[in-house]
Amino acid sequence: MDNVKLEAPGKGLPFLESLLMRFYVGPVLSKKDSSDKNWERFDKMNKKILEKVKELSLEQMHTRVLVPRLRAIEDSSRYWSVAETLEHIELVGDNIAGLIELLCKNEVPDVVVDVADYKPKGKYSGVDPRPAFEKFNTRVQEQLKAKDITLHAPLFKHPWMGEISALQWLWLLSGHSGIHYNQIKCIIKAL
Repeated sequence: MDNVKLEAPGKGLPFLESLLMRFYVGPVLSKKDSSDKNWERFDKMNKKILEKVKELSLEQMHTRVLVPRLRAIEDSSRYWSVAETLEHIELVGDNIAGLIELLCKNEVPDVVVDVADYKPKGKYSGVDPRPAFEKFNTRVQEQLKAKDITLHAPLFKHPWMGEISALQWLWLLSGHSGIHYNQIKCIIKAL
């Protein structure tokens, strides 16, 4: 299946979904949960992911599968392995954690987020990503859980959701694992 034709990384979401992200998910939905609720969801979802992938062989972990188009996932991200998906969750999560830390200090980085930069790079090629993913879940919580993450921190622009606060980035961090949990379920089903 290496001749799969997908849109280029960073192309974005379909038009109606991008409108929903920009005008409802970003400015409204992402403000609804407390820090504690977001942390609970983050931990629960990452543990569900680990439980879902625990019985897979190394070969299964690295087998790429084309999944149907899923909500909030770019077309270019539909042909990944479980290992690539875990790498992506970790890459995005570590970067969001660093961003939240800066926003909590009232610092705004002078960068523009490009979704294409957060695709898997092959970090776990041939090795088991599960131990590192388990450490990721713990590491991010230890890095940030004691911080006062609020809606009142400075805003930083997400490419699909617009200008959002530290608390909204935390909501995204927890939701991001859930989006890719669905992708992992689809990959496993097709193995």
